[in-house]
Amino acid sequence: MTSHLVFEKGHFPYAYFDSLKRLDETTLPPKSAFYNDLTESDISDRDYYHAVSVWNRFEMTAPITYSGPNAIEKFLELMFS
Repeated sequence: MTSHLVFEKGHFPYAYFDSLKRLDETTLPPKSAFYNDLTESDISDRDYYHAVSVWNRFEMTAPITYSGPNAIEKFLELMFS
């Protein structure tokens, strides 16, 4: 079951998206891109693994599809198709 991937707190590399061109990328940003400027901390290995798992399991194709509502929609499609 993949519900844990959807309902576990997600992580998004907000500071990484410093231009609209970044939205055209087709891969999940590297772990270093998930640095949190507010807390001045890196993403943990476990949390980055979760991000990679969500990206791969739900066949994400762009960063915008990685956001919460899109991930939930993909999860529901998988469950009911």
